Amino acid sequence: MLNMFVGIVINVFNQEKETLQMNHMLTEIQSDWCDVLIFVYNKKPNIIFNETGILIKDLSYKIASYWLFDNFILCCILLNTITLALKWYEEPVELDGMLKMAGLAFNIIYTFEAAIKLVGCGSDYFRDNWNNFDFVIVIAAWIGELAQR
Repeated sequence: MLNMFVGIVINVFNQEKETLQMNHMLTEIQSDWCDVLIFVYNKKPNIIFNETGILIKDLSYKIASYWLFDNFILCCILLNTITLALKWYEEPVELDGMLKMAGLAFNIIYTFEAAIKLVGCGSDYFRDNWNNFDFVIVIAAWIGELAQR
């Protein structure tokens, strides 16, 4: 009975919500058209790279946009996740040292990734939210690394 009551309340809430938004006056096709327009308006244009003639910038962009580079970084993320999951209470000291070295190696790899993308994309690097997220993670990882020492 409780599930039926909750279902009815949610259904009535959705009907009232649509009435308040004036969507009840649109046909289904018109409503779909509005959804498509909202989707299109929320999209951002793709960034088109034009070669600059600067060898390092052009090479960095080609490396950053190469599919093998993305797959390598994905493998590093997966391996890093595995190494982070290998910690347990009273683990051997040797394993702890190896995991710390692996963490440092992954930090260096992620720093190089951010540097390559930053050099290759320039200020467009920060237009992509994933790059912003990666950049914050790299900075936080180095702050954590320095705090441990």
